[in-house]
Amino acid sequence: MRNEVALIYGRIKNKVRNMLYELFLWKYGFGNRVSKVTWEKQFSSGSWAHLFNPQESAHYTSIARMVKNQDLSVKILDVGCGQGVLYGYLQKDNQSINYLGIDISNEAISQAKEKFKGKRFQNLDFENNTISEKFDIIIFN
Repeated sequence: MRNEVALIYGRIKNKVRNMLYELFLWKYGFGNRVSKVTWEKQFSSGSWAHLFNPQESAHYTSIARMVKNQDLSVKILDVGCGQGVLYGYLQKDNQSINYLGIDISNEAISQAKEKFKGKRFQNLDFENNTISEKFDIIIFN
């Protein structure tokens, strides 16, 4: 009896979720991949500049603290690194951090490279590319 109830509940939940998506969630980008063109426009217009504000520091500091508790020789991959905001926090505790930031947006990567000269940032779409390098920590932020 419990299995049947769980099955029915799961079907109803999926049906409601699909109806909500079809009615209006799709209009707001839920469930869909955001296009490269959209990311380029947003980074070019400064839509993500607020991430450098002090109000965002608690978020990034908590991630940096978790990384800091690891071995200093860990290799970190930051998927969707944007303008490199997280890197700025990570390098405060470890100037020689082994870090690679990747992002689909050329504009975001250009801004990251400008702000953090000589650091490793690559324009790469993680869904359609592979990275041969191995990492100890992978961050999707």
